[in-house]
Amino acid sequence: MLKPITIQYAARPKQRSLAAGQVCDLFGLADNEPSHIIAQNLILDITPGDIALFTGPSGSGKSSLLRAVGKQLNAIDAMAIDLPDAPLVEALPGSLESRLNTLAMCGLSEARLLLRTPEELSDGQRYRYRIALALSLHTGAILLDEFTASLDRTLAKVVAYNIRKHATRRHITVLAATTHEDIVEDLNPGLHVQCSENGIDMVRYEIQPRALSLAADISICDSVADWPRFAKWHYRSHHLAFTRKVVVLKYTDRPIGICVFAAPAASLTLRTQYFGLANPRSRVALAALNQQVWLLQR
Repeated sequence: MLKPITIQYAARPKQRSLAAGQVCDLFGLADNEPSHIIAQNLILDITPGDIALFTGPSGSGKSSLLRAVGKQLNAIDAMAIDLPDAPLVEALPGSLESRLNTLAMCGLSEARLLLRTPEELSDGQRYRYRIALALSLHTGAILLDEFTASLDRTLAKVVAYNIRKHATRRHITVLAATTHEDIVEDLNPGLHVQCSENGIDMVRYEIQPRALSLAADISICDSVADWPRFAKWHYRSHHLAFTRKVVVLKYTDRPIGICVFAAPAASLTLRTQYFGLANPRSRVALAALNQQVWLLQR
C-alpha cells in the first residue's frame, strides 16, 4: 500500500511579477485564492507486478499523480533514459534472441530498422524504443507518461497488449498515463485511475487473460497475388521457387503478414538417414515428400 498522496498547486505564482499581478487583477483572483487540489490524502492500492493506468483529459492531474506514485515506487521514467548512440539492437541486455523479442514486442522488428540509431528514428519509433529499453533494463517499476500518444491507434493497442503480457511474465510494475482510453481493454490494468475536473475515480479489476481486441478483425486467407507487396521485407530473394501455398494475414481488408510454403529439397543427407530412405530420389519417395513435408520459405 502506498502512502497517502496529496497534490495541490497554489493559485498565486511562486515568484511575483508585474505580468503575474496584471493577470490576477484582470481575472479578479483574490490574494487568498484557494489552491488547486488534484489529490487530497489519496490512497492507491498498487502491488508489485501491477499495471496502473491513469487517464483523463489534459490538465486533469493524471501526470502529476503518475509522478507522485512513481516517486514512491522508485520507478524508472522511460522518457528520462539516456538513449545510446548505437544501433537499436546493441543497447538491450541479454541474448540476441531476447533482444529481438523485446524490440518486436514494441513494434520494432524490421531488420533495417534494428541497425539504425535512436536519432534516426521517428518520434513514435523512438518512444517505443524507450519502452523496450525500460522493460529490458529494469525489473522493478517503470513509468510511461503520454502512453502511446504518438502512435497510430491500431499500433497503440498492439503495444499495450504486448506490454501487459511482458509485465505479467516478468512481474514488472507499470505506471502509465494517457488521454486515450482506447487502449484500456488491451493494457488490461489492475488499477484504472480516472482523473477529471470532478475528482478522481478508481476502479480495481480482476485480471483475466484476454485476446487482443483487434482479433475479431484479423483473418487468414490464401493469396499468391499479395506476395509483391511483401517482397521488399524479405532479404534473401524476392523470387519464389517451388511454391506450394501462400498464406496472408489480414487486418480488416489490409494485408499485414505473409507466409510462403515451398516444396522441400529433393535430397538431404540427414533427412535421408533419419527416415531411413533407401532411394530418396525415386518417384515414390519424391511424391511422398512433396505431399507430407512443406518448407517455410518466407
